[in-house]
Amino acid sequence: MTRIRVLELVGNGEGGGTKCVARLVRHLDPARFEITVVAPEAKWLAEICTQFGATYHPLPLLNSRVDARLVARLDEIVRDSQPDIINAHGTRAAWFTLRALARHEPRPALMYSEHLFSYDARTGAQRLPWMAIERFICRRADALATSCGANAQFAESRGWVRPDQIAMRHYGIELDVFKEQAAQAMSRQELGFATNDLLIGTVARLVPQKGMRYWLDAAALVARDLPDARFVIIGDGELRASLERQAHHLGISRRVSFLGASETPWRILAACDFVAFSSLYEGLPQTGIEALAAGVPLVATRMKGTEEIIRDGWNGLLVPTRDSRGLAHGMLRLARDPALRAQMHAVGPDSVKEYRTEIMIDRFRQAYERLYAEFHQDARVAVAVSAVSVTRSE
Repeated sequence: MTRIRVLELVGNGEGGGTKCVARLVRHLDPARFEITVVAPEAKWLAEICTQFGATYHPLPLLNSRVDARLVARLDEIVRDSQPDIINAHGTRAAWFTLRALARHEPRPALMYSEHLFSYDARTGAQRLPWMAIERFICRRADALATSCGANAQFAESRGWVRPDQIAMRHYGIELDVFKEQAAQAMSRQELGFATNDLLIGTVARLVPQKGMRYWLDAAALVARDLPDARFVIIGDGELRASLERQAHHLGISRRVSFLGASETPWRILAACDFVAFSSLYEGLPQTGIEALAAGVPLVATRMKGTEEIIRDGWNGLLVPTRDSRGLAHGMLRLARDPALRAQMHAVGPDSVKEYRTEIMIDRFRQAYERLYAEFHQDARVAVAVSAVSVTRSE
């Protein structure tokens, strides 16, 4: 069987797109797919590539959006690896891919896997140029995978893609991993909390996108009403020091534990009464799916992705973004309603069954098989036409 050569390009060394690439490396059949990964330097991703037989090329795409040297290096990698398909994960990766492919004729098939349409990270008039960029990319891609159904519907309704080009309307994660972590939850005693403390947790990269300053403001409001409330933050990032200072200024530093990053966060968070997420924008909120899979009650900010995984008042609560009081209200509601928390714990795991990794991998596999067949058919037709032309000229 011919192996399909796939180049997976991602513009970030962490986040949802990079995790998706790691899942593809782990789970796609190596007898059928030969994978090359191009990504900013990430030791953990390089180790996964080595373990599962994928080729890894570090490329610092985060350094610039316009550096011609990055385009030249990507062009070199494409020529060396000769991919049948390039899957560009994220706007930056797709932008560089299109610039590099301008030098290739014929070119490989291009799949664009968006993990967040870039205009969703902007507001007002700033959204317009980024919407134009997303339109430009989508119209030049041969297939599109979207982080959530709302993005697929939007791209289709605007004529950016045809319905048959949408290979996937949401991604998947290893649900069983988070269920297993929750089943091995740490005790309150191990974590240094009293049994009767109200424990509220979160897991997030400590970067502006995650809205953690709103989370801490909400925590201060909750702490004022509930003296036994304690707060746990799992994650690290550029804002950690400023968030620790904020907790001090709010007078809650002794009630907030910054635990740093963890490879098994749900062993800790499953010991919490519930979790709260304050993201300002997301594609598919993976931590929300993790919470539901682990059976941990949650309150999260309302966005396209959270609206698809959370039915407000049933398996979670939705609150406005950039609204500390709204988030605090959601926290207080869950804190004061143990019956609602018990319901969320019971229904959460089954509510995200369609987000299994196995389903996502199979959809990528089908898309790659289809693109490979289509492009090789086109290539055979082109060769045949060329041969006829040469014969006639003779």
